[in-house]
Amino acid sequence: MRTIETVIDSINKQTHERKEKRYIHNLAEALFCIARIPEGRQLACILGTGDERSNKEALATWIENEIRHCSLDKSSHMDYLYARLLQTFGEHNMI
Repeated sequence: MRTIETVIDSINKQTHERKEKRYIHNLAEALFCIARIPEGRQLACILGTGDERSNKEALATWIENEIRHCSLDKSSHMDYLYARLLQTFGEHNMI
């Protein structure tokens, strides 16, 4: 019986992680367009860890970290992230 519960918990966790990853990917796609971020990887060290293969991937890493540290409702994420992104670009003299 314990094994079935463990399997169900594992499946639920994996499902939640996939949904969260897809949500972050969708936010990154939208912000990438709204902020007119160019293709390339020049933002990997500014927004990401430096290991990302593209600006979009770096943006997704940044979004994941930002969301982890804010306690906003999902409906407020896009406005918050866009403002924070502009602030981050300003801090690096990019705008």
